[in-house]
Amino acid sequence: MTPETDIDLVMLKALDGEALDAFERAALETHLDAHPEDRAMLARMAAVDRAFAALPLPVATAVNLAAFFV
Repeated sequence: MTPETDIDLVMLKALDGEALDAFERAALETHLDAHPEDRAMLARMAAVDRAFAALPLPVATAVNLAAFFV
């Protein structure tokens, strides 16, 4: 990324587990050090992701699938 890095995009990439290059990692850490509220928000978003990942997947049945084709 360029020096005009979109920090929101970098935070989303980090949240999604995407690999960050060295510049992005440094930009993110610098930003989070300067903005603890964003660090807290990122931690809350990660907790929500983990909570959703822990939920069981829905099971499709003939009964609930039929409702989509009526």
